[in-house]
Formats: sequence, C-alpha cells, structure tokens
Amino acid sequence: MSFEACASLSPVKRDLGQPAAPGGRSVSGDGRDAAGSGSLGSGPVQEAARLGVSLGTAAVLGMRAVRSDVPPSTAYLMTEGRCIYNCPFCAQARESRAPAGLLSRVTWPSWPAETVLQRLRRHFRPPAGRASAGAKSPAMRRICLQVVHSPGWEEEVDRFLEGLRAEEDPAAPGGAGRCAPAGLRPFVAPVCLSLRPRNLEQVGQYLAQGVDKVSIAIDVVNPAQYARLKGGAQQAVLDLLLAASRAYPGRMATHVIVGLGETEEEAIRLLEQLHAHGITVGLFAFTPVRGTRLSHLPPPPLGQYRRVQVANFLLAQGQRPAFQFSPAGRLQSLGEPQERWRRLLADGRAFQTSGCPDCNRPYYNEHPGRRPFNYPRPLSSQEIARALADTELPGLCGGGDL
Repeated sequence: MSFEACASLSPVKRDLGQPAAPGGRSVSGDGRDAAGSGSLGSGPVQEAARLGVSLGTAAVLGMRAVRSDVPPSTAYLMTEGRCIYNCPFCAQARESRAPAGLLSRVTWPSWPAETVLQRLRRHFRPPAGRASAGAKSPAMRRICLQVVHSPGWEEEVDRFLEGLRAEEDPAAPGGAGRCAPAGLRPFVAPVCLSLRPRNLEQVGQYLAQGVDKVSIAIDVVNPAQYARLKGGAQQAVLDLLLAASRAYPGRMATHVIVGLGETEEEAIRLLEQLHAHGITVGLFAFTPVRGTRLSHLPPPPLGQYRRVQVANFLLAQGQRPAFQFSPAGRLQSLGEPQERWRRLLADGRAFQTSGCPDCNRPYYNEHPGRRPFNYPRPLSSQEIARALADTELPGLCGGGDL
C-alpha cells in the first residue's frame, strides 16, 4: 500500500493537458500526443509509458491545482496496469472494481512518464545558490515508487529508475540522493521502492542501483488472515524481509495495516520483531475503498489504532516497554514508569505518519475534516492531549482540552 492526497480534494485546473485513465491517450502541454515516443533519462521509452502521480504530488509539481492544507513531503508515484495479485483491501487488485487511478483514498492521475520525470528533475534540481544560507529547500525531499505488479513490471521499474537519475555529475556540488554506486549517476532524490521482490538477490540488485530503501509490505498481521486475504504464507514474506534486513542493515521497510482481524497484542509482537531487526515500519489503518471486496468493513476504532501507534513509536525509538495485555489481546499498560512514557510521547510525534524519512502521505487513510489516524504535520497541544486520551492507557490520559 501507499500514498496520499485524498480523492475528495477538488481539482481547480490543470496546466499540462488532460490526464487520461490507464491505457488512454492525452495531449501534452505543447500539443503533442502524450502517448507518443520520448525518453526516460537517456534511455528509450516504451510507447505510451505512463506513471500514476498522487494528486498532492501533482499539485506540488505544478501539474494540477488542488486545495489542500498539507502538501506531501515525498513525491508519490505508481506504475500502471492491473495487479496480478488479488488483495481484497487494495484498489489495484486483480478483481477490484475500484477506479484504476485509486490507491486507498488517494487519487493518482495518469501522466506521460517523461512529463513526470521532467517535472521531478526540475523540482529537485538545486538552483544556483540553494546551498547558501537561507536558501529554500524543495517542498518534497524524497521519491516513493509504488510498484503495481502487472505484466512487465520489472522492465518498467528499471526504465523509471533510470529516468530518475540526476543529469549532473555525481561528484558535482549539490548531487542528490544517496551516494551513487561507482559509475552511476545519483537519483534526483532518495528513492524508496515498494514492491514484492522475487528473492533476496533482486532486493540487492535494486539497492546496488542506488535505491535508498526497499519496502516489502506485510500488510496483514495475523498469519491465518494473511493466508485468507493475501494468499500464501506470511512467514515466507517475513523470512525474506528479515534476511534482507540482515544483509542490508537500515535499508529495508515494510507496511503494517491495523484493522484486518488481528489483536493489538499480535500487532505489537510483530512490530517488536520488525524493529529489533532495524526495519522501518509504515503503519496504516485499514481503509474501506468502494469497489474492493472489503469495502463493507469499517476502519479500526481510533483508540485501537492509537495504542498500536504508541507501541510502534516507542519501539522505533529503541524503547522496550513491558507491554501488558488483556486476555482478549488489548494493550492495557506500557508498564512502569508511566511518567517516562508520557514524557517520551509529549511532543505528539507518535501520532504523526510513520515510515521512511519525509513520508507524510496526507489523507491516505483520512477524510478531510475528521480526526486523522496519522497526522501529516506536527500536532497542536490540544491534539496531543486528545490523542493521548484516545489510548485510554494508564498515565497517558488527563490534562489538556479533551
């Protein structure tokens, strides 16, 4: 799963022509057929190569004008085509009836890949003098490529990664992204690749190309629910993720969804294992999406999500609370000393979006105007007090405007 700018944001206008649904054709800003040939970086482009661009990302890149109170701090892109997998919570699933340009609550307008890559290179290119004191940094500081596993996805990913490479010499001042391997230009910004790799060797190949992190989504916490919803054995995916984290420390990430039939204890025990191996965790609330097979189910109660959020944050900070659970698996206490936990949680970061650096995915799980599961920005003091009260955990409740 992955990312932001919700479907209900209102498009005002567009300045690069009319984006088309996957498989459609459009006219670019200069009047050329957008499905025609072009180039991704220095390599040839397959005819009609396109990328889904989250609505918020498109707005930051100047491709769409939308009203949003929080812009994305990561550029979210998605490859196109119907997925060969059939996860019943995903809008891109094989049997999903959701619109093709949707992932969770996020709308991803389709654009010619070359147009997207040109805009990204322009956004991340350091202008003369940016490195000087007081210079403004780009609004987005990272790129996340969500890979839909449609036929030919590996070739697509290779082409798009090549197109994301910076035009300048890697040794030039202001070179972007993680230090590039010898002989390769760096990417215009750090890149996270979210996909289902075939094996550990393929993970290593992407990291060797300069990708900052590879994310392998677990999604479903309970192994029996995993087999029912995603198919296959959860343990096989977990084994690959753990092996990759040992081979490439600090370079692996995953997604965990709260609200798919697991107990809080099951979720937190899995989070303990992931953080013990240095794996970055993006925490999500299950979001029913019209057209998917789980659209009839509700999202998790906010209190349940808040308790798992608190545990995830503390574990990510290297803390090891003595979690106590009810017989039904609900988190009841973080253990002693309670004052320590409240102090560590006092700034509200536990309730902000979790995941890779600079990932805030606004409105991925949320409706504008409602209290968010994941805040895409720092919280106010009143919001912090309310979020702590939502947990109903001893020592965290009380005080503030609740």
